[in-house]
This record gives sequence, C-alpha cells and structure tokens, in this order.
Amino acid sequence: MALAFVTGGRFSRPGPAALLLALAFTLLAPAAGATPALQDDEEQEWSLALYDVEIRVQDDGRYEVTERIRFDFRSGSFTFATRDIPYRRMDSLSLIQVTSPDLGPLDVTSSRSDGRERVRWEFDRRSAPGEVVLSYTAHGALREIGDWNEIFWAAIGEGWDVPVDDARVTLYLPGFFASEASELRIDPASDVAFADGLWRITFPVESLERRQAYQIRVGFPKVMPGRKVGIGRTEIQIFIFSLLLLLIGIIRAVFAAGKWRTGNARSVSQPPTLTLEEGAVLLHRGGGVESAIPATLLQLAREGIVTLVRGEEGNRKKDDDIHVEVARDFPRSLSVFEAAVLEETGRWESLKEFGSKGKKGKKALVDLARDLSLDRGFIVGRLEEARADTVRGWQTLALGLLAGPAWFVMGPWGIVIAVLAFTLSIVPFTLGEKKYLLTSDGVRAQEELTGWLRRVRSELKRTLDQDPIEAASRFSQVFPWLLVDPEETGGLGRKVGKALKRKKGEETAQGEFHLPAWLEDRSTKAEKRYRKETAAYAAFATTQDVDTYTTAWLVPHMAGSSGGASAASAAGAAGGGA
Repeated sequence: MALAFVTGGRFSRPGPAALLLALAFTLLAPAAGATPALQDDEEQEWSLALYDVEIRVQDDGRYEVTERIRFDFRSGSFTFATRDIPYRRMDSLSLIQVTSPDLGPLDVTSSRSDGRERVRWEFDRRSAPGEVVLSYTAHGALREIGDWNEIFWAAIGEGWDVPVDDARVTLYLPGFFASEASELRIDPASDVAFADGLWRITFPVESLERRQAYQIRVGFPKVMPGRKVGIGRTEIQIFIFSLLLLLIGIIRAVFAAGKWRTGNARSVSQPPTLTLEEGAVLLHRGGGVESAIPATLLQLAREGIVTLVRGEEGNRKKDDDIHVEVARDFPRSLSVFEAAVLEETGRWESLKEFGSKGKKGKKALVDLARDLSLDRGFIVGRLEEARADTVRGWQTLALGLLAGPAWFVMGPWGIVIAVLAFTLSIVPFTLGEKKYLLTSDGVRAQEELTGWLRRVRSELKRTLDQDPIEAASRFSQVFPWLLVDPEETGGLGRKVGKALKRKKGEETAQGEFHLPAWLEDRSTKAEKRYRKETAAYAAFATTQDVDTYTTAWLVPHMAGSSGGASAASAAGAAGGGA
C-alpha cells in the first residue's frame, strides 16, 4: 500500500516533516545463546492491537514522548523487536527507555547510523500478546515559521507492515503557549481542552492500514525560538527574481549556441562528394569529430587497402585486440587524412594499444580533419575569440563566487548578484566552445549529407523487413558513414543481427552473408560461433564485433553507438569483455 498521511489540510505553509518516525518490527530467530531456534517451517502472524502515543511539550520546547504498543502475537513465537527513530530534523534524542508490564526482563540496546537511532529490545520467547512502553525526549524539534511556532510530528510512522487496530494520539502543551483555543491551528481538527494549566489535544485517529502513517500539526503564536522552516516574503521575491535572471541567461546562451548554423536536411539519393572526416566535422560540434578515425580505417578495410585481424590464435586474452595489416598495392591513391590515419595506427602494435596510449596522435588527426574542412571552406575558425570568451566567462563566474558569501554581509540581495554573475557567465562560456562555425557552403553540404544519411537509414529499415541478408550486406557497406552519423545510436545494427539469428540449419531463400575478405577472425570464439550459429549471423556478428572493437579502442565514448550485433561485441566494446 502506498504511503498515506491522514491530514486535514488546513495549513497553507509548506515545509518538510520535522520528524518521520519510521517503525520496523523485525521477526527473526533468536541469536546464539538464547532459547532454541525457530523451526524453518514455523509461520509467524501478528498485528498491532494498540498504538497509543502521548507527546508532552515542556516549557523549554522539549518533547517528552511515550509510546504504548501492544503486540498481538497470533501464530509462531517471537524474541525481539526494533524501533527506528530518525533524528535529522532535531538536535538530539535522550532518555530512551523501554519497559514492559508482561514481557518480563528486557535486554535493551541502541545504536546510531544514517541519521537514525535504532532501539532493540529482546525478551524471552513468546507467542502470547505483549505490551511495551517506549519513552524518549526529543530536543530542538519545535519549529519556527515567521511569527509562529509549530509542532509537526509523525506520531505513527509508515514502517509498520501490519495494520494498527486501535491508534491514539494525544498532545499536551503548556498553557502559556496560547491564551485561548482559537489561537491554536490544529491539523487534523481535534478535540481541545484546558485543565491543570495544560492544553490537551486529542486527535481523531482510530485505526490505520498497514504502512499508513499519522502525522499531526499544531501552530501557535511564537513563544520561543525554534528550528527555522521556510522563507519569508522578501526572500521569495528575490528567489523568483534570481530564477528570471537565470532563465534570461539560458535563453541568451541558446541564441549564442545558434552561431553554429545548421540547415534543414535535403532529400538526396546520391552520397555527397565528401570525405568521412569532412562529414564528421560537419555533423558534430565537439568531440564527435573523432568518429572520423575509426570510420576512415573501416572504409579503407572495405576497399581492400587494409585487413583487420581480430585476436591471436590460441590466446584468449587477445580476443578483443584488432591488428591492422596494410596491403602492398593500393587500388587507388590515399587522401591526406587516410594516409595520416594509417601512419598513426602503424606506430602501435594494435588498435587497443593506440587507443590507450595514442592520445596525442588522435588529437593530431582531429586537428587535421578540421584543417582540411577549413581548406574546403566548410568551416571558419574563431580560436582567438573563443579563448577570449572563455576568459570572460571565468571572470564573470568568479564575481558570482565572491558574491555568494556576500549574502551574510549584504543581505538577501547578495544572492541576486551571485545568480546574475552566473547567468552572465553562461553566454561567454557557450561562445568559448564555438571554436569553429559553419560557412554557407558548410551548411549546404551538411544539409545534403544529413538528408542522404536519413534516406540510407530509412531504406535499410525497409530492406530489413523484406530481405535481412541484403540489409546486412548494405549495412556493412555504409557502416563507416553511419559511424559519423550522430542520429544513429546503434539500434539499426542490433536489429539486423536479430533478424539473422535463426535456428541452426534453417534455410534462407536469399542466400548467405559471408565474412568479408578484409577481415580475419583468429579469436578463440570464431570456431564456436560458426558451429553454433547460422553462417549469415556468425559472419555478420563477427564483422560487427570487429567494427565495434575498432571503434571502442579508437573512440571509447562511441562504443555504445557502433551497433554491435552480438552480446559479445557489446561487452567487449564496454572495456575488454569476454
């Protein structure tokens, strides 16, 4: 059952509960050295016949709380109980005592952890009803809200896993807390009486469902300082004003971000005359340009310029390594970026080693990709302006950090200065990230590339429904371009793999998807995969494993979007899987 607070809702002032009494009755076998242990098949059934809470507020604001709890043990036997009392919203707890008129001697212990006082009492094994009286004193729980004091108390918490048949809550207040009953704001509405110099408030609670709490709230004109709750009217106005300043700053930052111009995707049937590194620069504003490195390497493999070798025969620890073997004769000349990629990867024994140690090489390749796009006129650099914007952002933010502590000297308006400085710093920080901007030619090229990629994804989805083998072949061909596409998150590759994963021996009318010539699988998993799966799925999954591992080692943060077809590739891409 969901947590249910029984309240009348008369108060309009918001505020967190000063104390949420979480109650837990633990039904377990006794510890070693006690009476014989319970049998495994013994069933336990119990309920709370009575829960009577009495809260006496003292002249100095202390709460003296007494809880009389009667357990109805209906089936099985019991040896101890625990009671958790949260104390985060009070200063301290003291004088915790547990007594019983019929359970015999009690062994009472208490401990503190995570803002709770746990009280545990042990008793001789018992199957008949029993009663305990728990008493304690709460210090610093009285609240102060403007010109009022308030008692806000969860008299019965929601932790009981059984219903309470008879629940009672009574609150006593010193007479000087209110000159007459009309000064007391009571929620829920209750009976009020005055006798012997005390206000006696009896709350109308009779029974509670399992895990149903009961809380009380009583307010009266301020008689003493208390735990401050809520904020005043002036602070609310300042808070709203600060939020408006922050909103203005965010809106300005959004417009500043618009300096990276983007166009509307154009529907084109032919791939644009762009290189992969140019496509990565056009499609990504930040770190995504790194995707051009694995994309270029995978494209060179598909053209027969390099062979990608996975693993090492008989060495399971090398199953996720990818080695690059460059062909002696190239079918075409290499571009500047392609030659640079082969040169950088050739410095290392494997892509795994390059990914972990070749940080400078990867940065040089990203810078080269941007320089080539600059030469093509797709982007324009603003490095000096970006650095100046970043400096202005830090200067403005420093003002805000200095203005924050000024709250204590300047009053509430110090927070306005802090928020204003933070707001103003958003814009220069945003502009500081804009080291390159698209030109008109860049916007036009981006529109064509985005439109073509969307068309490719759409056609692949249609082909997948009709011919999974053809979809797998087509997906493998265009995968380097999908790798630089920020709109492809890997779901398409998983769908293709799922479509190919049929039972072993099942025939297909479309033929098979074969392992490409540019790939060699020397891993220890190769033989097992081809023995257990269809040839089409095994070949596609192996291809995607190599694609995924290549991406993972070169650009780790893109591993999840590379579209591995198998669980093995996903695990490996996450950081050296099975």
